[in-house]
Amino acid sequence: MSPLPSPPHASHHRTRRRALTFADVLVTIILIALLVALWVPMLSKVRERARRQACINNLRSIASALQVYRQANSGQDPRATYTPGLPPDVSSNGAATPSPFGPGGPPPNNVPAALFLLVRVQGLSPGTLICPSAADRFAPDNFANLDSAFRSNFSDVRRNLSYSFFFTYTESPGPARTAGPVAADLNPGPAAAAVGPATVTDIAANPALYRRANSNNHARAGQFVLYPDYSVEWFTTPFAGLLSNAQPDNIYTTRRNKTLDTPVDGADSLLLPAEE
Repeated sequence: MSPLPSPPHASHHRTRRRALTFADVLVTIILIALLVALWVPMLSKVRERARRQACINNLRSIASALQVYRQANSGQDPRATYTPGLPPDVSSNGAATPSPFGPGGPPPNNVPAALFLLVRVQGLSPGTLICPSAADRFAPDNFANLDSAFRSNFSDVRRNLSYSFFFTYTESPGPARTAGPVAADLNPGPAAAAVGPATVTDIAANPALYRRANSNNHARAGQFVLYPDYSVEWFTTPFAGLLSNAQPDNIYTTRRNKTLDTPVDGADSLLLPAEE
């Protein structure tokens, strides 16, 4: 009897598959590493663009709250106790006092307390006062678990505020109220004064030098600046104030090149608080 034919699936002809070699694995790993190397910086740039847009929105929210405050207070700027001749105060003192104008309240000419009025009266969100690019160094004020209406200052200025505000404690509005900056990314403190005054020519000749005085919010790449017309502009140096005799104003120092100081006049912009 003839043997039965083998079934089709029992064919002895089999396709050989080439095993992956070490070289194949190494090439694959290198390709993946290259893709990651290209993707991570791109993702970082996308995230920073989003954070910068959020920073712009925060400053516009401050502008909106300021506008409403002025409308409700006969055009006056927010400020707590004012004593002519005294220098600015940038402490968190008086935070737990119910009234910013009574005993135990913020010290005279306290800049954070002036900005806090926009939180207390206009309901400005404490999260709005934290720049997203610097959020790891700051945290929104929780008002010691009380309502902001019963507080008069930030619980901790160094932790709860990453923007600087204009100096509202003056006798008259002056040009700065209509043209000078209103707020910006946080004043870097001593670094702002280290570069000294500069002319437009000086800055153009050595821009890297003056970038050292930028806010730390955006890794010293620059700062967003809010103006009285509610526009927000990006500057790669802190010389974003009024121009006088070819010398632009450093928004983080007075014309005496000091960070904690009283502005020389209405055209001398100073945004506080500043980092220590």
